[in-house]
Amino acid sequence: MNYEISTEKIAEVITDSIREFLKNNTKCQNVNVKFHSFDNDSSERMREVVGIVTKNFPGVEIKATSKAISHLTLTESRLRNRMARYAAELNKNPNLKYEMDFYISNGTGRSARTSDEFFKESENLNCKYRDEVSKNIKGMRYVTENTSLQYFYEGEDLSGALDKLVAQEPFVLDCRLFVNLCFTLSIRDELGRDIFNERVSSNLGGKFLLEVSDINKLLDPMGLKIGLKYQGDHNKGDVLFIRSLNASVFHPASASNSSNLICLGKNSAADNQLMFQGFGEGSPLTLAEWKVHMADMAKCNLSYADLQLLSLNCKSSKIPNDGDISYKKAWDEIQKVNGSELLINELDLLAYKDMRSLYDTSGISMPDGLIGEHIHVVGLMTL
Repeated sequence: MNYEISTEKIAEVITDSIREFLKNNTKCQNVNVKFHSFDNDSSERMREVVGIVTKNFPGVEIKATSKAISHLTLTESRLRNRMARYAAELNKNPNLKYEMDFYISNGTGRSARTSDEFFKESENLNCKYRDEVSKNIKGMRYVTENTSLQYFYEGEDLSGALDKLVAQEPFVLDCRLFVNLCFTLSIRDELGRDIFNERVSSNLGGKFLLEVSDINKLLDPMGLKIGLKYQGDHNKGDVLFIRSLNASVFHPASASNSSNLICLGKNSAADNQLMFQGFGEGSPLTLAEWKVHMADMAKCNLSYADLQLLSLNCKSSKIPNDGDISYKKAWDEIQKVNGSELLINELDLLAYKDMRSLYDTSGISMPDGLIGEHIHVVGLMTL
């Protein structure tokens, strides 16, 4: 039984099933009917259904038993399965781009010799992208606040706008927005397009920011909420935020220092280990494999973009997130390992860089021992 379907309709379906059964069992005098109903439905309604059905079969004893099914548990399970599905499906779309990939694809001829020129050209590209999004998708806006990417919608058809956004060429995301998009699309599939749009209108006043706060407003009528937990087992559909220690100080321009990973569930081919999928990160990996992967990325030579930003902050005593080395300390270590002459020569090459080539790998190698196969688990976002 589904509380959204009328009592009369449920009784009609059951009556038709019993009639079909009695056609092939003409001598039957007793029929057992087992009702599976959601726990947010009422036992009184079940009795009403039984009463209607019984009247349709005089002379036949209708025996009814019932079993309550958790509506909340089923809804949560479906959302978790959809999260895993979208993590795999969206990553197949070649138009989804990290901001860095967007700059590389569109950066030919845009000077990036200095950090000032890079920031100017990146803002020009962002402005062009913002205009394209607003022109192609009615009500959708792309904004950047404090270097954070955001998508904001105002209108009556968020469902249709999301379809256009996913098909936008290019579609610029980061790993945080990728996860939020998976959550939002999963909720839309659960509710259906019309109810989803109505929920945006009634619960959010027709305005939606692709962030957890607004996603929770869509989940609230379902009795669900995205929250954080820092201990416990991982489940399918959970989101794990991980960060490589000290990577961001040496690779300040990299998108690989941290990642939001969606748990896809267990993989029998990997000894039933849990698999995790990030945004644009290739095949799913176990958590142990992610540790190795992120450490390997952090141990690679600096890109010219890393070198440019690190040299800009080389006198700063600031220690980036989840590290124990300041920019100044990192610069000193880089000088010790590579020597001043090589460092000067590589910095000189920045004079010939555009935004596309700025992300090429330089000849500046990483100091040994400062990046280990250890990741910091910042939090587990779960329903």
